[in-house]
Amino acid sequence: MEKNWVSVLMAQDATETVKTLIDTIEVPKEVSKLVELGTQVTAPGCTTLEAISWVMEVECINAPWGGGQQFVSDSIIPTAPVNACLVPSKIHDCDLPVSPGMKLNLYTTFNTMLAIGPSVRFFGKFR
Repeated sequence: MEKNWVSVLMAQDATETVKTLIDTIEVPKEVSKLVELGTQVTAPGCTTLEAISWVMEVECINAPWGGGQQFVSDSIIPTAPVNACLVPSKIHDCDLPVSPGMKLNLYTTFNTMLAIGPSVRFFGKFR
């Protein structure tokens, strides 16, 4: 059985270059693996040619895969001033064993301080 999920949309603040908790999700019943993980980044007011990239991290203290896994986004460089950046979502395939009831903490860390104040949400798929 596949179960898709989406986290809350969390605004980043002035500490976006620091590992920031976006959400904590609970693994549902009837699944045994996290097979896809991605982020959606919104950037209203993106008017500069800032490079945007980030690290996604999923952590669980009792995970059989060592507690933490990191995934890197593609770098996005807006090519012209716009009112909002369209940052394409990248889905990372993974094969992380999970158990129902496990709590997965979802974090991001951006590569640099950004003038745009991005917001982030995670999404993924259990199987």
